Amino acid sequence: MCKPSATIVCFGVPDDQTYAFPYLKFFRANLTMIASVTPDPGVDFPEAVQVMESGSFGSVAPLYTHVLRLEEAQQALRMMADCSDGVIKMIFDIPA
Repeated sequence: MCKPSATIVCFGVPDDQTYAFPYLKFFRANLTMIASVTPDPGVDFPEAVQVMESGSFGSVAPLYTHVLRLEEAQQALRMMADCSDGVIKMIFDIPA
């Protein structure tokens, strides 16, 4: 589901040690795959999470420039790729 020469970014923690995928199709399409590992705040930053949850940190709003709904993910990715609308960092608002 990628155009030729596209880049695939894999994020999240995998459940399995090995994932099978059609490598020949991947190869022929000249795709690039990037693994993206981000810190787990519950493990890596427990004190920071506690401070933010307590409200003593203040507003986190200055840490991002845009808030989008998850349904707007395609638009968000386009904005980030094009560096449009002054985007620096965005978050998704996911209703509980």
